[in-house]
Amino acid sequence: MKSTVRNGLWAVLGALLGIAWPGLGGAQVPTPTMTPWPNPCTLDNAWGGVGSGDGLFNSPRAFAIQGDTIYVADLGNNRIQRFTLDGSLVLPHLTLGGTLIQPFGLTLDGAGMLYVTEDGSGTTRVLKVDPATDQAAATIQSGTDAYGGISVDTGGDVYVAVTSQPVTLAGNVVSESVRKFHETSPNVWTLATTLIGASWANDVLAQGNGVTLYIADTGGNEIQRYLEVPPGSNQYVFDRNVVTGGNIPGTTTWPAQMRVDSRGYFYLTDLSRRFQVFDDQWNFRYQCQYPSQNSGTYGLAVDGSANVYLGTSGVWKFHAAVIPPLTPPLGPTPTQVPCNGQNETAYLYPSPLRGGTGHFGVVLCKAGPVKVAIYNALGDLAGKADFAGIAGDNRFDYDFSNFARGVYYYLVETDGIRQKPGKFAVTR
Repeated sequence: MKSTVRNGLWAVLGALLGIAWPGLGGAQVPTPTMTPWPNPCTLDNAWGGVGSGDGLFNSPRAFAIQGDTIYVADLGNNRIQRFTLDGSLVLPHLTLGGTLIQPFGLTLDGAGMLYVTEDGSGTTRVLKVDPATDQAAATIQSGTDAYGGISVDTGGDVYVAVTSQPVTLAGNVVSESVRKFHETSPNVWTLATTLIGASWANDVLAQGNGVTLYIADTGGNEIQRYLEVPPGSNQYVFDRNVVTGGNIPGTTTWPAQMRVDSRGYFYLTDLSRRFQVFDDQWNFRYQCQYPSQNSGTYGLAVDGSANVYLGTSGVWKFHAAVIPPLTPPLGPTPTQVPCNGQNETAYLYPSPLRGGTGHFGVVLCKAGPVKVAIYNALGDLAGKADFAGIAGDNRFDYDFSNFARGVYYYLVETDGIRQKPGKFAVTR
């Protein structure tokens, strides 16, 4: 199904731009790489344990942080507990008057409102909760599904991982992955779209205004990336798996939850008793593992100082060493290849872009003219650049500060030969 979607995307793009793509299968686009640094993290604090009393837990499934307060979805005790970031309990618990049932997913919006999913039996809900009053401001959806992780994008749309039974669409039995909800009027929500594909969607992470989605497919041992094409359409296409299955660093075994910090680093927990950190291109940077006598990791949060909080039998707080700010990686070093059009390459980094300056690289096997054209998802020309290239690696900056959020494509023509089209997202 994924390959069909990907092939269909390029067919649609070709139709929009009036271009066919023959003979491009041999083009190679190099990928910038980074070298992981040594494990820099230490266990700073831990609190809780198994039980039903204040400050104890029965499956702490999700965390959310606002200021100096961390919220913990205490699934088995049907409550949300609050603590300071050093582990001091903040009462009272949030229970929605005793009606909260097995909270599983948890996140906060910019106004400090909580979004909660339930994973219990019978009727379960997706809720918007005011933590100041312990009241549900809205029920976004209710039903008999098992809801997983939840995310809110910068525009206020809500994304919910769904682990419901397979459904039949167009005669095919498929598994729902994520539902996207839009607030049509204050505290009134409608279903905007449903994504299909993950065999067991445990968590979802929306970036920017929802133009990029990441899904933790626990059953498939992978992190999937989807792009909204065109932006604002509520139509998503599978892009690629940014993390695949395995036990070595940079892979995952039963991925559980994802977070991204304010600098753009991604954090991932799985059930092999570790969390991993990736840069904004999902290049592996480091991992932290903890003793084998503890259970697998579910809850995950990162505070403004890059301290990492994990849900095990209690809450574990890791103090991570200072991580340098993200900078554009060095472009790949071209290899010596026979001089023909199919061995000439083009690339753009970083991707996704947060606006500002992007960096193009074009590798030529001989000097010649280079033309770069940038199109939006509708096929409209959004920018271009022309220059006289030299043999070898040509690099130049391009100003994307006036580009709106969305998915874009670049086409590079070298010496009259059109290279394989590239795709990137602007997320600012």
